[in-house]
Amino acid sequence: MKTKIIGEIGINHFGNREILTQYIENFNNKGLDGLSIQILKENKVTKKLKKFCLKKKDIEFFLTEAKKYYKSVGVVIHTWDDFKFLSKQKIDFIKVLSSSFGNIEYVNKIKKLRLKKIFLSTGGKSIEEISKVTKKLNKKNIGLIYTFFNTNNFNNSIKNISIMKKQIKMPISYGNHFNKIDEVVKVKKHNPSEIFLYIKMNENLEYPDNKHAVPLNKIANMVKKLKK
Repeated sequence: MKTKIIGEIGINHFGNREILTQYIENFNNKGLDGLSIQILKENKVTKKLKKFCLKKKDIEFFLTEAKKYYKSVGVVIHTWDDFKFLSKQKIDFIKVLSSSFGNIEYVNKIKKLRLKKIFLSTGGKSIEEISKVTKKLNKKNIGLIYTFFNTNNFNNSIKNISIMKKQIKMPISYGNHFNKIDEVVKVKKHNPSEIFLYIKMNENLEYPDNKHAVPLNKIANMVKKLKK
């Protein structure tokens, strides 16, 4: 199985369409198989996050423009509940953040959109906790994303990808939150179905997803190594 590489803008667009355009255009031809943004409902986030909320017309713009350059385009959600709006968009996949993992009702609403794929981020959940949740799901077109936020041993942590594939018998992706970007290539030996990489422009800014994001000037080499 060939691993696909998805570039995650997350909210590193700062809620700005001009910056969003820079991602679409500048990360093209870097070997990425897909591109995604995180979308937030303004009335469901903290005051600190409101500045990162995109307007619906900007979300539509991203989905339309990104489809011109990338095979697979998606959105990342956990507070978003306007599924009527999403049903009218050309979305290939949705990633659900780990804060909503286990919310079966939420996942079932997403499944009604009839997407190619739904990814559920597991966060720091144990394999036992993940197994209990997945037994309650209609697993068609659903994959899991193994993520961890803190670790003292990266090599041991990523072994869980292989363990989860055997025990849970679902497609397992890897979502990177590890700060040592150069070590991420070790993940490929566990053959995840997708690798989600946070990305950022080269500017010296304090991005919301910063230390674990791959900058524009390094992404092509990173993708090449992961696909080698």
